[in-house]
Amino acid sequence: MSLPRPVFLAVGAFDEGLRTGEDVEFCERAIARGFTLRLESEIVVRHHDRESLREFARCFYRVGLDRVPARRRHFSRYHHLMPRGVLSSLLLCIPIGLLGPLQPITAWIRYDARVVLYYPLIAVSSFAMALGIVRYWVDQRRLGG
Repeated sequence: MSLPRPVFLAVGAFDEGLRTGEDVEFCERAIARGFTLRLESEIVVRHHDRESLREFARCFYRVGLDRVPARRRHFSRYHHLMPRGVLSSLLLCIPIGLLGPLQPITAWIRYDARVVLYYPLIAVSSFAMALGIVRYWVDQRRLGG
């Protein structure tokens, strides 16, 4: 992510209370304040912390655990799609896993059509995230929240 300092100061710092998704939460605050976000195909980001498919899936499972609390803070255009309990999370696992990859693919296809080749890997991340969301709601039910 790259942005001018005045934008960062207007939006505020990243939420250090989140384990994952702090960049998504930051972007939602930026959009809520009227800033426009865009992808820059020339910017390359590499994550060296996921060296196996198992580590990759675990990473997105943790993202799922944090997704509901992060989304509850802001009513984005996708807020209505967020599961609201164990049952809706279970029912949405398959659609999230199968359709979730379409969002990043749609965003990137104009820059590089080869992104469609990553559909299976993006689907793994989407299913892992969906399972993390289910686990979040199971834990909430167990804790009485």
